[in-house]
Amino acid sequence: MATRWILLAAGLVPASASAGDTAVPGAAVPAVGAGYFVQMFLGLAVVVAAIVALLWLLKRVNRLQGSVQGQLRVVAAVSLGTRERAIVLQVGDEQVLVGVAPGRVSRLHVLPRPLQSPSPTDESDAGGFKARLASALAGRRAT
Repeated sequence: MATRWILLAAGLVPASASAGDTAVPGAAVPAVGAGYFVQMFLGLAVVVAAIVALLWLLKRVNRLQGSVQGQLRVVAAVSLGTRERAIVLQVGDEQVLVGVAPGRVSRLHVLPRPLQSPSPTDESDAGGFKARLASALAGRRAT
């Protein structure tokens, strides 16, 4: 009897079931079978498909907006703190240094001559991550 009161308090047993052991004639106990699980998984599949479709649509809309803004691109960026950044923007033929902080974007300086963006085949990249990784792996194999 104490177990029923605990289950009733937890909301796991309806109050009518705790009143007594007598079953109400005509009251059907809902059956949990294979059909219930099939319905549940189909509902889940519909929700996941809707999320995927919305993400695809959002990606398509952002791509259309990006093609309109072809004259604006980020040349370089550096973090100045946990939430502050300094960014060099290419706007047409002009480059602008802007400071970005939460809730604020400020123009800091207009560059008199544009910065040269480094090319991936630049000589300074020859000793980059790939070369360091290869030398570290070679050193590890030798030991």
